[in-house]
Amino acid sequence: MTFAPEAKNVFAGAALFLFTPSMIFAVNTLTSSKPARRVVMYSKRAYNK
Repeated sequence: MTFAPEAKNVFAGAALFLFTPSMIFAVNTLTSSKPARRVVMYSKRAYNK
């Protein structure tokens, strides 16, 4: 199955368009939860020793 170069660009654009918002949402969700804050706090403590 072959695609024209224009179609490949459309697929890449659609994938990026769908992937970026979900990635931003996942990062915000993971960094705003209390367990995530604890992990960050403990890793900062361990790193600064």
